[in-house]
Order: sequence, then structure tokens, then C-alpha cells
Amino acid sequence: MSEFYHEELSYALIGLAFKAHKTVGRFGKERDYCVALENELKAAAIPFSRKGSVAGYRVNYIIDGKIALVVRAKKYLLMDDYWKIKKCLHALNLDLALLLNFKTDFLKPIRIIKGARPPGAGLPVIEIGD
Repeated sequence: MSEFYHEELSYALIGLAFKAHKTVGRFGKERDYCVALENELKAAAIPFSRKGSVAGYRVNYIIDGKIALVVRAKKYLLMDDYWKIKKCLHALNLDLALLLNFKTDFLKPIRIIKGARPPGAGLPVIEIGD
């Protein structure tokens, strides 16, 4: 069975994200969701730090030095978002990111795992001998 990274902390964060989504609603702006989420994190006494641009992509928070939290308020998420977050995970040397898109009808948190090979790295070469 595969390892589940930071199980209790990630479940707690997802619960707080649902509370923030309920507080702000579906039509808020990204900063409104961030403020609501910060209030929830402070009330739950979960340590966090704000983060800026990492590897050319905006990561909103680092939670307890373990999880990158990315907050978005977009109608659609693209594969580009996924690959950029994976690149950020390698730059930050973290194993897990939670992508929260608050603009949808229902909040569907996306867990992104770092993986062994950094994005953009070539495929391994397999040599076949005689």
C-alpha cells in the first residue's frame, strides 16, 4: 500500500477549507478565501507561513513546514497548474501540496504528491546489452 503523506494534518486542512468556503461562499475573491482560511488556521492553532512566488508559481502558504497550500478562485484548473505545483514541490523540498479551488460549486481539494523525478527531467535511459 502506498504511503499517505501527512494524513491527519491534510484532513484538518481540508476541514478548515470547507469552513472557509462556507463562510465566504462561491463568489468571493482569492484574497477573501485566504483571509477566511487564515482565520480558521489561527483558531485551530495550526502553524503556517505565507509564501510568495516559488519557481514562477504562487504558493499561498506552507503549513507546519510540511504541506504547500495553494488557494485559487478560478473557474477552471488547467494541467499547467498541476505541473507548476509539482515543480514548486521539488523547489521547496516538500512531499505534498493541497490545491484548493474555491470558485467551483463544491470544494474539491486536490492532493498533489511530489514524486521522484522532477518535472522537465528526461526519461531514464535503459541500455540493452548483448
